[in-house]
This record gives sequence, structure tokens and C-alpha cells, in this order.
Amino acid sequence: MYNHIHYALSALSRRSSWRSAGKELLDAFYLKGGEPPQLGILFATWEFRRHFWDLAELLQRETGAYHFVGVLSKGIIGDGAEVEAGPAASLWVGSLPQGSFSPCHISYLPEEQSFHGLVEDASSAAHLILAVDPYTFPCERFLKWINRLYPELSASGGVASGVNSPFEAAFYLNGEVYTHGALGVLVQGAKVRTIVSQGCRPVGKYMVITQAEENIIYRIGGKPALEKLQEMLLQVSFKEHLLLGKGIHLGIATNAAKDSFHMGDFLVRSVVGVYEPEGALLVNDYVRPGLTVQFHVRDSRAAENDLIRHLKAVCGRNYLGGLLFLCHGRGRQLFSEPSHDLSLVHRYLGSIPVGGFFSAGEIAFLDGKNRFHNFTAVLTLFEES
Repeated sequence: MYNHIHYALSALSRRSSWRSAGKELLDAFYLKGGEPPQLGILFATWEFRRHFWDLAELLQRETGAYHFVGVLSKGIIGDGAEVEAGPAASLWVGSLPQGSFSPCHISYLPEEQSFHGLVEDASSAAHLILAVDPYTFPCERFLKWINRLYPELSASGGVASGVNSPFEAAFYLNGEVYTHGALGVLVQGAKVRTIVSQGCRPVGKYMVITQAEENIIYRIGGKPALEKLQEMLLQVSFKEHLLLGKGIHLGIATNAAKDSFHMGDFLVRSVVGVYEPEGALLVNDYVRPGLTVQFHVRDSRAAENDLIRHLKAVCGRNYLGGLLFLCHGRGRQLFSEPSHDLSLVHRYLGSIPVGGFFSAGEIAFLDGKNRFHNFTAVLTLFEES
């Protein structure tokens, strides 16, 4: 049995040398107690790719972490700051008052259309934290797979950002570095709470897709999809026109049986093109007839209010720490001030240790299923007891 004092801490270094960064992170670790944790996590930017194993192995050895994992991403989060461009590395360590962490590397087997490596006892009520490679791991297929096989298993996490080709990703797991698949940490026997906050809000009216194939929407409500988009543009305000000029998005309702739809009732996808001969719209997801949809815009004020609403709903409890996964389209691309989302977390939940990374797609449980999100902030919290 692994005996421990339950605690969490987060540290951050902006040093460009892996040795200097490691020393700074360890100095913070020792200063805050230095008790060997159940789990250590390294979040590092791509500037550390060459010495990723060296830095992770140093931190695992010196912290005495029972398990240690790590991920490279374009931007990282730690010790009260969101760092959107490197070099930067953050260390998050934690030991739960009850329960355990079980890390694993998950691979996709295309010839079998199945997944290998998930911890065997994942069928029990638990939570799975994920960091995913966008090229070698079909995230949405995996989420549908665990929804079917492990209906009591909730998940949160993100897709590593800044990965530009297959086998470029880097995940550290207890002394090994993997360049494919997904890194998972199964949390069992602990109280875990996750919130997912949207960065887009709906505009216009909700509609139903009546003709579609793969990622092409031909008709909505019996009319060409492009015509429905043009109708919406005539209905919205001047401010919404300005927001639409920064990108048009489409929300797919998670529960079409609802009588009305609001921000947070949709999985937001991007409109990535127009096929004019057919008056069709192209989106970055597969769609089908019968889906309820509504156009969306990215809105910083609405995003802030939505995050505040979610944080107010979970405040008043004691949290050991948390992990934050932010769409890389948030940060200073959406808000004028730095570390906006993390600052709100600390304002409403106190100075809990938070680590994480900027992602190219987020994972969170919503409306009874694990789902793939865009433009969101996903916060996973570990309760004290």
C-alpha cells in the first residue's frame, strides 16, 4: 500500500534550458513540502521536445512520484499563469485523500477497429484524464467506444496542440516516451468534478438538417444550407455581424428533444467552406439528416459569463487541485487580458493548484455522454473528501 499525505501543488518555469527549468520546478516543489506524490504531471511546450525525456525523468526521480506522466503542447498552464507561447514547463503533483491514479498508454488498432491499453478495471465508476495525438488516435471514435463499453466512466482532457504530423506527438509515462495514441490517467475512488464552459453562443434560430453526406450539409429545413446561412445574416445585429466576420460556427444539439436551446446545449463545429454549385456548407465533422443545429459565434463576453456561471455552481467546496484544458482559440485570441480563464478559476475557487495545456479539441462529459468539444474550457477538480 502506498502511504501518502494528500496534497497538490503546481509550479511553472519559463527557462529555456531543460536543466534550468527542472531546477526551478524542483525548487518550488521542495519549497512547498517535497512530499513524494501519487502522481506527477509535466506539461511542456515544444521547445523542450529534444530533452523531453530528460526533463520528465529528472522530475520523476527527484519528486519520488509513484507515477509520472507528461505531454508536449503549444501552450501550457501552471502556477497561476496561462503560457500561450514557449519556452515554458509546468509541474503538477498530487496525492488523493482517497482513491488512486492509474496511468496508461492507449493505442488504436485500425485493423481491429478497437483500442488497446486502457486500464482493465475501467468498467468501475471512475474518471479518465486524456491527452491525445490528433493524427494517430481517433478521439471521437474512442469516446463512442467507452460510452458503449463503460457507461459509468467519465472523461476529460484535450488533444495536444502544435502537432503537425503523425508520430510528432510526445507522451511520457513512467520512463517511456510514446509518439502516438493517447495518454490516460484513470482516477478511481476519488471525488472528481468536471465543468465544460463554452466559448461560442448561438445566433439566429435552431434548424434541422434535411440532407447531408459526410461533412457536407446540402439542405437545412428543406432549403440549401447556404441560403439558410444568408437568411441568418439578415436577422442578426450589427455586433453579431462583426463577430461572424471572425468565423462562422455551427452547433449540433446534444439533445434534440429539448423544447428550447441555449448556450451549452450544442457541440460547436467550424464552417470551413462553401460548395456554391449545390449551395452546401462544409463543416469539420461528420453530419447526418435529422440533426438539430444552430449557427454560433465566438463571443468573449458570453464565454466569460458562461465560465463564471459554471464556477459559481461548484464553488463552496474544498478542492485539492485541478487540471485545466483550454482550446487554443481561447487565451489572448479571445480575451484581451492574459491568463483570463485561470484567473476566473482562482477568483471563484481560491488559489488551488491548477496545471494543464492549450488543446486542439477538448474532452468532457455532457448530457450523459463523453463528447468531443471545440472552443471550450474544461476544468477537472479533485475534491478534498
